[in-house]
Amino acid sequence: MAEQIQDLEKTLQPEVRPVEQESELSVPKGIFAKVRYYEEYLDRKLGIESHSLDRVHPENRHSPSPTVMAFMWASATMNISCFSTGFMGKEFGLSLGQTIPIIIFATLLGAMVTVGQSLFVLFSSFLTHLPH
Repeated sequence: MAEQIQDLEKTLQPEVRPVEQESELSVPKGIFAKVRYYEEYLDRKLGIESHSLDRVHPENRHSPSPTVMAFMWASATMNISCFSTGFMGKEFGLSLGQTIPIIIFATLLGAMVTVGQSLFVLFSSFLTHLPH
């Protein structure tokens, strides 16, 4: 059975052609169709993977490097709201030793709002599906 599935996956793989062999289509008429057309055109020219939801087979998977993961984390945390939160302690005349626990506590307190709302939705949907 597993061999049949693998054979089926191999037959369903899309044909990959070099950019030079791609035929140029006429530009679509609608505004969103034009945006999508130019997006696909740039993807082909720049070699960008445009179908990111396709299944990646185990032999083609590669772990991201630690450097890439570090930059991904840093880019998510280096924004203006994080910097302003960090400088608020100095504005209020607090020391670094006082500011860090306050930031940690306030972050956890803010996260509790999201947790509370998520649990409320979870339990309310669970209770509506109970048999009567």
